[in-house]
Amino acid sequence: MSLGLGTRAILKLDEIREGIKARGQGVGSGGGGGDGSEACATCLAIKKKGYRVEGRDWEEQRQAMSKRDHVAVSQEWYKSLKSATAKKNKP
Repeated sequence: MSLGLGTRAILKLDEIREGIKARGQGVGSGGGGGDGSEACATCLAIKKKGYRVEGRDWEEQRQAMSKRDHVAVSQEWYKSLKSATAKKNKP
């Protein structure tokens, strides 16, 4: 997994660039036209729905966990950490 700019953000760098093209970059980001606000509202609605689904999934997973699993570090986490540190330490 690359940790470069924009790779772990909610929006990827190329999505941000496309948004700036469509909506402008000033205060309010209207881009100087009325179409920008409608496009922005549509984009926000889609993102908001995704957050709700993601949050609901997270809650369901947490409810299914035992009390111990809420405070213990999973094997999956250890594997991810080991993989990330191995990549970092390569010459």
